[in-house]
Amino acid sequence: MEWEWGVLMGRPKRYRDNFVSVTEVTGLIISKGLLYGYGSLGTTEMERRKAISQTFGHKVHEGIEKFLTTGSFDEASEGLNNQQVSALSKLTDWCFKHDVQVEFSEEPLYSEEHGFAGTPDVIGTLDGKDGLAVIDWKTDSTPRSKADDLERSFKYQLQNAGYAILYEENFKKQVNLAWTIRSDKDGKFRVYEYPDLKEAKRMFLNLLEIHKSIKGK
Repeated sequence: MEWEWGVLMGRPKRYRDNFVSVTEVTGLIISKGLLYGYGSLGTTEMERRKAISQTFGHKVHEGIEKFLTTGSFDEASEGLNNQQVSALSKLTDWCFKHDVQVEFSEEPLYSEEHGFAGTPDVIGTLDGKDGLAVIDWKTDSTPRSKADDLERSFKYQLQNAGYAILYEENFKKQVNLAWTIRSDKDGKFRVYEYPDLKEAKRMFLNLLEIHKSIKGK
């Protein structure tokens, strides 16, 4: 059997054959910052840095997942180094502040209609409001410029839109909001809010069709 692979905060996810992952679709959007890094530092150094970043992200992601399950920061931070604990604390503080209530988390979803798959970090509610939102944790590095940040934000938005489409198809509930929360190893913290995913969903499906065309699927 062949598998399609996606990466979520450094954790590889495998899906059934003929299902492209959300992250592979949005991976068609290659940032100028990434191209600059490969061009200036070389492939070997960029892959080394990528591996370090993925390990860091994997540990922090495990921590926030455990925190949302147990409610205990001590349990969530067990075995983490100081950088990872610092990044995790910013995520948990944000969850407390916004009263995050989890409805769905960390299970693969498949779109039979569109032929793609993904694993949302969290689908839930915030601030005591009824509307469902995608909540996505990130630990990637801070963008080098405002232009890079806008590119990154656009990619985040489309990724969240993909998760929203998956959840809506599987659970018949609307998801129109999204938040991406980035906490990196350098101590930087940033919140991206997307109050309306309608247009982003359309763009994600268009990008999916482009991906299928390129891959011949």
